[in-house]
Amino acid sequence: MPVFTKMSLRYTYNWPEDVATEISSSDDDVIDIKNGYHVLNYINVFFARKGLTSTDTFYKLEFILNERMPSTLETRKEITSFVLKAWNRIFYN
Repeated sequence: MPVFTKMSLRYTYNWPEDVATEISSSDDDVIDIKNGYHVLNYINVFFARKGLTSTDTFYKLEFILNERMPSTLETRKEITSFVLKAWNRIFYN
């Protein structure tokens, strides 16, 4: 299963030095959508849990996180719930 990297991202993110090694995959984790490490970790964990591998699917998920997700959602659990409900309603080109 591919693990996506910084080079895979289409949006611009912050890359704070102190965050790179402090990310887990708990449902209670707060995900900062402006933080590249958080976004990459979120997408890679989501893909692993759902058995996804497609680059197009990666871009769709990144699009949802950046363009469609309400800014009030913060935890991995809240974000995943939104993504799963919105997945088939949101068309990405």
